Amino acid sequence: MNKIGLKTIIIIFFVLQTVTILGMLKQGNSEYVSDVAFTTVLITLSIIFGWKYIINTNTYGVVLVFITLVCHSLFGEYIGLYNTSSIFDKILHFFGTYSFTYYSYLLIKQIFTKGSVSKSREFIFIAAMGMALGALFEIFEFLLDIVLTPKIPYQSSLMDTDLDLICDFFGAIIASLHLNSSLVTQCLTVIKGSHR
Repeated sequence: MNKIGLKTIIIIFFVLQTVTILGMLKQGNSEYVSDVAFTTVLITLSIIFGWKYIINTNTYGVVLVFITLVCHSLFGEYIGLYNTSSIFDKILHFFGTYSFTYYSYLLIKQIFTKGSVSKSREFIFIAAMGMALGALFEIFEFLLDIVLTPKIPYQSSLMDTDLDLICDFFGAIIASLHLNSSLVTQCLTVIKGSHR
C-alpha cells in the first residue's frame, strides 16, 4: 500500500472516531469514551508501527479493522445499537473476528515466513487463531465489566457470551476460507469430480 493511501485511511478513521467521541461527550455518555479512545489510539499506533517498521500493510485488512472499530464506536456505542438491536452485537462479532483474523494472519505471515505450510494446516491455523482472538475479546469484555462496572455491561449474560463465541467461530472460518481460497477451489474440484 502506498503511504498516501494509508495516511488517508488513518486520517478518515481518526476523524470518524474523534467525531464519535465528541458526540458521546455531548450526549453525556462519557462511560464508553475511554474505551473508544483507547482502541482508536492502540489500533492506529499498531498499524502505523507495522507500516513503518515491519511489513507491507494490507489495505483491505486495515480497512476491515477500521470498519469494525467505527461500527463498534459509532453505531454500537454512540447510536446505541448494542442496546436497541438484538443482532447488532452478533453481526459485529462475526465481522470483527473475520476482520481481525484476516489482518492478523497477513501480519503474522509477513513476519514469520520460513518455508511453506500445507493449505489444510494453514486453514486450521487461521481458524484457530480467529477463535482465539474471539475468546480473548470475550475475556477483555469480562475484565471491562469487572473494572469499569458500566451501567450496561459488555456481557449481559452467559447466553450473550456463548452466542458471541459462536459468531466469532463463524467469522474465523470465513476468514480462513477467504485466505485459503485455493484450498476451497481444490475441495470443490474434488467434490465435483466424485459426483461424476
